[in-house]
Amino acid sequence: MPRPSSLLKPSHPSIGVGTSAYSVIILHDYTRRSLLAPG
Repeated sequence: MPRPSSLLKPSHPSIGVGTSAYSVIILHDYTRRSLLAPG
């Protein structure tokens, strides 16, 4: 039991950081496009 948990623990935060950074980039691009778009 300790082995799988030890393997999952370090990967969980990295996955969360990756998804958050990805969403931030998408949000930034989306806001920039909406601001540049006419109307």
